Amino acid sequence: MNIYSMKKPKRINSVSITLVVIGLVVGYLGWAIIPVYWPIFQLSGIMNGGCNEAYREHDDEQVITKLVKNTQRTGLPLTKDNFRFTRIKYTDQEIQAVGPNKQGVQRLMRKRGKECLLEMRYDASYPLPLIDQKVRWPIERSVRKTLVQVKHNKTCTCVTVPRDET
Repeated sequence: MNIYSMKKPKRINSVSITLVVIGLVVGYLGWAIIPVYWPIFQLSGIMNGGCNEAYREHDDEQVITKLVKNTQRTGLPLTKDNFRFTRIKYTDQEIQAVGPNKQGVQRLMRKRGKECLLEMRYDASYPLPLIDQKVRWPIERSVRKTLVQVKHNKTCTCVTVPRDET
């Protein structure tokens, strides 16, 4: 009976070369894209904070001013012209449904609005490392948040556990 001894693969073969090429391509794309995408990722969180600020601040210009100030930490040269802020208002029927004796709540509902819609548009041009070419990348983000009044439960949810006196 003959025993067949398999031939061991060489250290450098088509599989190892393919894996090295894939690794280099993924590394290059990570090196080129992550520094570009990170400020955009931060910008999404800052825009969420802008809609949260709109819950407290009823002046749209101040909301945008604070938003532009916060976006400076991303390093992107954004101005007020890059943002569009919209308050979606309550309908008259929704305001009247609160009740006639709650004029303060109705006034607050008219000022604050029902939803916040914050849109951003920015055209960026980024150089690719090692090949001296630029890539144009239009960035568009939008955030939509509710501005409905937060209602607090006035019931106690605490649990009292009796002490063991032994």
